[in-house]
Amino acid sequence: MTKPLKAAVVGVGLIGRLHAMGYWQNGKTELVGVVDQNPDLAKTVAAEFNTKVFSSLGELIAAENPELISIAVPESVRFDLAIQAAKSGANLLLEKPLAPTLAEADRLVDEIEKISANKKVMVNFILRCDQRYSEIKDQVASGALGEICTLFARRRGTSLGADIYGPWTNLLISTAIHDLDAIMWVTGANIERVYAESVVKKCAQWGHEDAVVATLKLSNGAIATLETSWVMPANYHSPLEANFDVVGTGGNARITGSNQGVEVFTETGLSLPELSSWPVFQDQISGALRNSLENFIESVYSNKKPAMSLVEARNAQSV
Repeated sequence: MTKPLKAAVVGVGLIGRLHAMGYWQNGKTELVGVVDQNPDLAKTVAAEFNTKVFSSLGELIAAENPELISIAVPESVRFDLAIQAAKSGANLLLEKPLAPTLAEADRLVDEIEKISANKKVMVNFILRCDQRYSEIKDQVASGALGEICTLFARRRGTSLGADIYGPWTNLLISTAIHDLDAIMWVTGANIERVYAESVVKKCAQWGHEDAVVATLKLSNGAIATLETSWVMPANYHSPLEANFDVVGTGGNARITGSNQGVEVFTETGLSLPELSSWPVFQDQISGALRNSLENFIESVYSNKKPAMSLVEARNAQSV
């Protein structure tokens, strides 16, 4: 077997820790180090996955020269770290969105494309690696649904989303962007026109929207409706409600919820555990995030095209 690829993670909060877990459990990669602005968190994650902790990305690169680097820090501080990682010669997996604004995203794309022309660069849009969305894409591509006429996408969470993410990101580029990309990816069409209305309440203190409903016109003639929000009560029975519905002249395909049909009722009430995006089974990550990490690893390992390019991520943000 070929020697495992050396992998590292910068930013080991909720998602970054799962990146570290994915590299740690994959036989084609060796997790050689982690970095985080919170040294205690970095030490905890490093101990959990039997790797080293470094005080900076520069120190990590100098010591280990990783071949794969995940940049899982907030988009407001991603640019310099992503450029530094690219200049090291590593293949990059960037969390989404690329940057706080489209102009900054364009700058990041331009710089990385200059530096990493011969390397794999992927952006982590996990719906592209969710088998349910992939199945619908295949049905559309095969013509089984006929000509696509309408789509509906919903991704709404609780007010905890506003509490956790509101201070440093916003609903559209952190949450709705998944479905905007999915609509284009599944149909193979671009979104050409957007009409949207928003509600601003709790997130007003950060200058963001709490809820958005949009009508989208696609280049293939179809129309789509998007609904997204961080409004549901914090004790709502599901951490995320995600629906996706495609209607064509030959049929319909739909995804309902993220709990995969599992419902749990106890004395504290009903809960619908999120089992699609990144469930952990027997101390290993599974679901769409695992598929996405493995897609990135395989793209480097076998010189294949990754699931999501920089330009495609930029285009989703432009919408």
